[in-house]
Amino acid sequence: MTNWKLGPGTAKSSIDDILCNLVAEQKKELQRGVFASRRRTTEGSLESWLMRSGRFQEVYGEAVAYNLISHTDDEFHSFERELAGRLFQDLAYSVLAGRNYPSAIVLSPERTLEFYRALYPSRRLNKENFGLDSLLGITVPDGLIVQEQGGFMHIAAVCEYTLMRDYYYFSSKYDGFESHSEKNKRLLGGSCLRFVVPNDEPFPAIARYTGVEFMGMPFNRWQFGKFMEYLISEHRMDEGMPTLAEIRAEVRFQHERVMENLTQRNLTPEQADYLMRLGTSHTALINGPGFSKATIPKT
Repeated sequence: MTNWKLGPGTAKSSIDDILCNLVAEQKKELQRGVFASRRRTTEGSLESWLMRSGRFQEVYGEAVAYNLISHTDDEFHSFERELAGRLFQDLAYSVLAGRNYPSAIVLSPERTLEFYRALYPSRRLNKENFGLDSLLGITVPDGLIVQEQGGFMHIAAVCEYTLMRDYYYFSSKYDGFESHSEKNKRLLGGSCLRFVVPNDEPFPAIARYTGVEFMGMPFNRWQFGKFMEYLISEHRMDEGMPTLAEIRAEVRFQHERVMENLTQRNLTPEQADYLMRLGTSHTALINGPGFSKATIPKT
């Protein structure tokens, strides 16, 4: 078990103070009830909570912005996987935080990343869509469960929230956990590795490893997949607003019109590339009466 005294200026290095501060910040947030509550959380209540939350509004806004620009089918598939991963991460964190509070504090993915940046200050930050950032060459988990006991604190579990099913993924996460634990025995010694996954049985064989735990969410992969289908094809932020699928279809239509115009305007490849990088605003430029190749940079 990993222990250290709570409060600044008490342990071996500033890393202890950093974790104590992160836990204090997280506790204040949890006290405001910004998680999806208790053990009897259901699939429906989770969806309702998620779509009312500020975190969802932020993520959905980024999804809208992404769909306003033309992409290939492969890029859209990648985008949908990232969107699903972020929303599952938010749901898993909210359920885990609700089940452990107040006996333990679960650090959010953002605060967990901040802690690992303090552990590995020389590692470069990799920025990803939907805030799914990572550190170069480091397996950063999605959460940490931290317990306070008699004025002391210890990291009880390192958490991964995932929709993945292949053995290689779980094995690589386990190897990363073992590596971190070996390098940071004082901080992570005695911790377990907890995977939070859709409630599909059986869990992977790695669940039988010593120090590995699996927790199923209140829904399975099929149910989560149906939620994602609804989110992309049917969900509207307000009455009369387009869905993500409708935005994507309109942008693709406009893209095809632009490409047709480009082939008729005898533009250079550089000029065509410049117009396409302008995003959806290029349609009005090309189709407007004032269009002129002279207005397009020759870079």
